[in-house]
Amino acid sequence: MIGPVGAYLDEWCAMLAGAMAAETGGGPDGPALAARIRAERPDAGIRRWAAVEDATVVGVAQSSPDGEDRFVRLYVPGSHRGRGIGSALLDAVREGGVSLKGIAVQGSGRAADHRRRGLGVAVKRALAARLHAARPDITTVTTTVNAGNTPMLALNERVGYRPVRTRLLLRLPGSGPAAR
Repeated sequence: MIGPVGAYLDEWCAMLAGAMAAETGGGPDGPALAARIRAERPDAGIRRWAAVEDATVVGVAQSSPDGEDRFVRLYVPGSHRGRGIGSALLDAVREGGVSLKGIAVQGSGRAADHRRRGLGVAVKRALAARLHAARPDITTVTTTVNAGNTPMLALNERVGYRPVRTRLLLRLPGSGPAAR
């Protein structure tokens, strides 16, 4: 089932926060993200969807305003990929009247024993081609990489990504996993 986040907000936040932490080495934890979302203005224009199977969130999507279009962040954990969940989430976003400008796909990391074989470049190129064929209206794809992850930075540059900004993270005292 794909639908608005609703009652699944805490699980949705835990999943997305975990993906963000794995990709960037930081970011809010699930409860902090949920608290921030609950404090948002209702008119902020941000929409969120959850893919749910057997009362468990198996994929998340969020659209945010970007001028007249929307930017979409999408994440499906590796254990649930290849089953059409990401495509179903994108369909739900579009059916919700969202005109897509760009999409960020979280969690494209590779297992250590498969590195240096060209698989990452092949997978990212194949996914971009598949996305473009299925959704020619999507013109931008972003990825977030920890600045210290030089192999992934190099892989993304080989695919054609270019750096556009740097994001800095400051973990405040008493916040995050270290505070527990």
